[in-house]
Amino acid sequence: MIDTGAGPNVIKHKILHSETAINRFDNLFLTGITNGRIETLGSVEVLVNGYPVKLYVVPDDFPIPQEGHLGAAFLRGASTINFEQNLLEWRGNKYSFVSSETLVIPARSKIVCYLRVRNDFVTKFGYVPPLSVCEGILIGNAVVTNIDGKAYVQAINTTEESVEILVPYVELQEIESLSTRGPVNPKKKQIATP
Repeated sequence: MIDTGAGPNVIKHKILHSETAINRFDNLFLTGITNGRIETLGSVEVLVNGYPVKLYVVPDDFPIPQEGHLGAAFLRGASTINFEQNLLEWRGNKYSFVSSETLVIPARSKIVCYLRVRNDFVTKFGYVPPLSVCEGILIGNAVVTNIDGKAYVQAINTTEESVEILVPYVELQEIESLSTRGPVNPKKKQIATP
């Protein structure tokens, strides 16, 4: 995930391949995330679309919902940052990035919320597959209308606590056509009587 408000690039330890070498002598102390400071476990270099990027390894319980993020250190190489469309162009590739929009889903409830549509220039209608945002939250599996880059869907919280999540970004799966007519009743098959 690209996070315009974060400093260094970070990745949770559990995501790394078991044979990935961690430079344990290249540590940082991260602040502003909790009341104290969190020491990284070291750093790794990974390739993002063929370009090396340094990531600081954090413990698996690091308090972010995603498995890592690309922060200001990554953004320094950006050629274009478009806040209106939440798009970043980096070394010829385009990425959507997260704004600070969050969504609170009360415990044991169903609400209507919106998702941000990445490919809003492509289609007016589309399918949102089931999304895996966090345990106990069900979002997606719906045909939606793209309204100014937003798709409205139901979100269900099956847990006993309210959950706050970042507003998800989705790519609508294209639908060939939608009928404006009502359902068609097939002719009933007559069974011959002897």
